[in-house]
Amino acid sequence: MVSACATAVGHRLPPYATYAAARLPLDASFESYTMDFEPEVSDDQTGFSVQLQALGDAGESRLCFDDFLITTDAEACAAD
Repeated sequence: MVSACATAVGHRLPPYATYAAARLPLDASFESYTMDFEPEVSDDQTGFSVQLQALGDAGESRLCFDDFLITTDAEACAAD
């Protein structure tokens, strides 16, 4: 079972600068999360990462990630 989840937005190539990061709460329901941030530099190589952590041999977990969006248009996010 997955016990922790964290996501980050940053440069997708070395040196992998992180612009924003957050821990996401996990439970058995579908949830939508939004993370607003303003990077200090313009970056056309921006990417995101998701890190999952499992404790021991707790069985199988299923996670679904859908509709990742990195945009400079706050109104586009609000419309979803």
